[in-house]
Amino acid sequence: MNCLTKKISFISGATSGFGKELSIHLAKNGYHVLIHGRNQNKLNSLYDKIKSLNGTSTIINLDLKDYNGIDKLGYEIFKKYKKLDLLVMNAAILGTLTPLCHQEPKEFEEVLNTNLIANFRLLRSLELSLKESKHGELCVISSKLTKEPKPFWGAYSISKAALEQMIYSWHLENKKTNVKVYIIHPKPINTKLRKTAMPGENEKKKSVNIYIKKVVWDSLHHRMRAVFPRAEFRSEPTRRASRFRFRSTSWICISSRVLKKIMIVGHQKLREKIKIW
Repeated sequence: MNCLTKKISFISGATSGFGKELSIHLAKNGYHVLIHGRNQNKLNSLYDKIKSLNGTSTIINLDLKDYNGIDKLGYEIFKKYKKLDLLVMNAAILGTLTPLCHQEPKEFEEVLNTNLIANFRLLRSLELSLKESKHGELCVISSKLTKEPKPFWGAYSISKAALEQMIYSWHLENKKTNVKVYIIHPKPINTKLRKTAMPGENEKKKSVNIYIKKVVWDSLHHRMRAVFPRAEFRSEPTRRASRFRFRSTSWICISSRVLKKIMIVGHQKLREKIKIW
């Protein structure tokens, strides 16, 4: 099948971990995958892997610090394909896990430039192609740290929180288009970034491949609730809307109307941690 007749997807940071497995999965399911990375050997290896599975892909060797290169990329994709059906913002760096004010300013800026500014330039460059698709989808691989911050993860958490706000703003500006927006908050899974952050951690974490099949793929095929069904944030979807999890013992301020609904559901543990203000 000619790649021009397939759905076109672009995945940043496709040479390892989440991006690599998602690229393979998309190729297996009929997408032509634009695989992005900086390591030519890894890109070649992924290209050969996809080809062996009778899939098609195009290598894009680009440093996300090259903003002029990102601008040219949008022009080239539109010129060749006239559309982009799926944009996956996956590339990210962690930085040193350290107290925020102990971090080197240059490293802090590097994390923000990669995780936020580069994605802004990428979205700006590929927006036209994304909107030209009849079923355009924007998928952002974010982090639960945007909702549940942890000490020493400052730069990474800040960059991901800012990224989500940027995507939220873009979504509100483009609600009347065909583009659907998803934000994925992955659970702990075996990736290179996770192993860097948590050396020696239990290796029995869920594999990337299984997670992509059960969560990401279902999200993209609308078997799970979209992140912005009514312009509101949602993290990784749960099967039961009535399931509440509170890890903090602090009081929660909540209206009596909402409390009444919760008490009807009958969550005893939740009621113990709620105080009407």
